Amino acid sequence: MNKLVKYSSFVVLLLVTKTVTATEPIQLFHDNQFERGFIVLKPVHNKKIKGGTISLDASQEKLVWELAQWGSRFDLSNVKAESVSASGIRFHDGAKTVYFEDLHQKYPSITFEVNARKEYQGHLRKSGEHWPHLLAEQQLNLQPKVTQLDELWFQIEYRLLKSEAFKQEGWTDNLHTAQFLAYLTIQNINKESTGFGDYLWFGIAMYDARYRFPKTHQALDKGTGKFIYSLGEKQFTDQSAHQGKWITIQQDILPLIKNGLKAAWKQGFVNSSHNINDYEVRAFNIGWEITGTYHVAMKFQKLSLEATLKK
Repeated sequence: MNKLVKYSSFVVLLLVTKTVTATEPIQLFHDNQFERGFIVLKPVHNKKIKGGTISLDASQEKLVWELAQWGSRFDLSNVKAESVSASGIRFHDGAKTVYFEDLHQKYPSITFEVNARKEYQGHLRKSGEHWPHLLAEQQLNLQPKVTQLDELWFQIEYRLLKSEAFKQEGWTDNLHTAQFLAYLTIQNINKESTGFGDYLWFGIAMYDARYRFPKTHQALDKGTGKFIYSLGEKQFTDQSAHQGKWITIQQDILPLIKNGLKAAWKQGFVNSSHNINDYEVRAFNIGWEITGTYHVAMKFQKLSLEATLKK
């Protein structure tokens, strides 16, 4: 069983249902271009402790993205900005880097880089040992019910800039890799249900160092005790991130989310309610989970999650 999402980074909060009535496409992400920056969470295992901020917005608008760095030996909480160029700002803590580019363009980009060789101090991760994450996460702008949705379009452009493996004796692909992933939580929000608050992880795997195309994964996440329904890159594109070229995903993922709920029910998860009307699309994260001594960097832009509601 793949354990790479054992410590999937965020805990689902806010079980307050919001009423959504619009019929035009609605952007579900706050600040989907990362123009304001991040609240940085401290690298404390299984605890959500706010550290400093990485702020780009001079107007001091509310920061909505959190940056999780679970399992890291380094801390981005209090690092100072480095002006790399007129249109780029870099934040670096010795092993992890967040680099904002093209700030004056219509579509700015962001790069997440992690040097896990430094994180692991040169040794190989052992079974049960934590691993470094670099994940952007947020509660969605609106949380529509699955049954309210007519379409749910996910979009991203991404490009692998670096993936260097530093292998040594004892290396196994089961324990040692690097993955770039995105997850939505699909959650039961019916307060009358015995399963109120229960949820599953719906995943989009964009890169796995072990495979040309990341594999689909359906199993229990031992870290959260929830079901993971993660679809490999080939579900969304015929291009491999290993080529180092720009890849675009633009797809209505609503049918896939419905399939994920059915798969969860079939395997005995979120089992207190098989009523699809009880479930909402709640929260999101994206970024790196690295269990091997890899130095990796992924650049991405044009992140979007647009909901079209039924009339």
